[in-house]
Amino acid sequence: MTSLHDLSIGKKLAALLLLFIFGLSAYVAFVFTNAMDVRTNSQHARSAYPLLLKLSTCNRLTTEMRDLYTVAVTSQDADMLINARQQARRVQSQTEQLTEDASAVGVPLPMLAPAFRAYARAADSWASAIVDGTGTPAKAQARLYELSLRQNAFTAQLDQSRAAINATFAANLREIEANADYSWRLGLFGGLTLSVVILILSRALSRRMIVQPLQTALAATGRIAAGNWDEPVPAHGRDEIGQLLEGIEKLRRELKVRCDQEQKNEFVSTLLADLNVQMRGDLSIAELCERTIRFLAPTLGCQIGLVYVNEGELLRPAAAYALRLDEVKPVPRGQSLVGQVAQSGQPALLQDLPDNYTRAIVAGSATMRPRNVAILPVLHNADLVAVLELGTTTPFDDERLSLIRRCSEDFAVVLKVAQARWRTAAAAATATAAAAGASTSGAASAGAEAVLRLATPSLAT
Repeated sequence: MTSLHDLSIGKKLAALLLLFIFGLSAYVAFVFTNAMDVRTNSQHARSAYPLLLKLSTCNRLTTEMRDLYTVAVTSQDADMLINARQQARRVQSQTEQLTEDASAVGVPLPMLAPAFRAYARAADSWASAIVDGTGTPAKAQARLYELSLRQNAFTAQLDQSRAAINATFAANLREIEANADYSWRLGLFGGLTLSVVILILSRALSRRMIVQPLQTALAATGRIAAGNWDEPVPAHGRDEIGQLLEGIEKLRRELKVRCDQEQKNEFVSTLLADLNVQMRGDLSIAELCERTIRFLAPTLGCQIGLVYVNEGELLRPAAAYALRLDEVKPVPRGQSLVGQVAQSGQPALLQDLPDNYTRAIVAGSATMRPRNVAILPVLHNADLVAVLELGTTTPFDDERLSLIRRCSEDFAVVLKVAQARWRTAAAAATATAAAAGASTSGAASAGAEAVLRLATPSLAT
């Protein structure tokens, strides 16, 4: 049945048509066979009429022969005796022909011709003795008695032959009637049965090869229209419906890819919007870093997070998530992996770290260490602003790393603006202190230093 799925719909319909033609041919062959049987029986029945005619002819010719012998005996005419003998030969030929014809149609008449020969010999012996004058009255009487017996025997054979022919004719008629009844009954019920079988097979084949695939295609389009793009469309051969289902499956995959991409884009947009909300306001650098890392780490599925702020040749930790910030030391630029990332501007990804990794996740009384760490530079116009260090117990995939890069871009812009704003405030404080004179120089310097400490509370200016 699988091979039928590869046929085109036209060929499938042709196969159903061939099935119908085959069934119709079988039915026609059956009807034809019954018709030939009826025809044969009819021919046998029709043969009874010629046999009866020949039997009547034999009876008539026999009567004529008897009359000729009677005339020959009465007139003692030798010529009439010759005519009677010729008539006897004609009757003999007729009876032999009748026996052959009857045997050909299944009506055996084995005793008809011998009975006539015996009758003809008795009649010729009786007439010859009287016409020639060679017999005595006693012998003539004996021959007449024998002639009577032979005549009665031949007459009986004629009656038996007629009865056999009539019986055969009646039997053929009964067989014709029986065949006719059998033919119409079997033809009716056989035709109905054959029609039902062909109908059931045609319906089953058409449902399997055409209707079910179309229903599958309809259900698949309904699911796609309803937005359910996860369930695949089953394949169905290489016919037109199979090509349609393959096209629907291709459409489903494309729509699913687009939907997944739209969902990802929507998630990224929402994430960036929420991040911007966290970074909004007149925040110090420390507050900005604190809010950013506390938002990014759990949102991106990370268990620890660190933000190192660039201070020229030194990377100073500014905020931490699930870590003790006072235990994290500043990193000189170019040293350790964090310093190398800051120096090169290229991210570093560590997978399957050993258990002795120095960063431990602080979770109440329990601690655990991340197995995967990503260290990424935070760049603004190719200038290093900060370095992000994120750790997780699960591997980083491309999607998560892409989200971190997108978030770090917005974080770089806001952090750069915050640094510029606080540098401007520090410069303004310094200028104010210089303009106030020597008497207030100490106070102004102290104010400027306090401003810088607000910008980066744990950092030296």
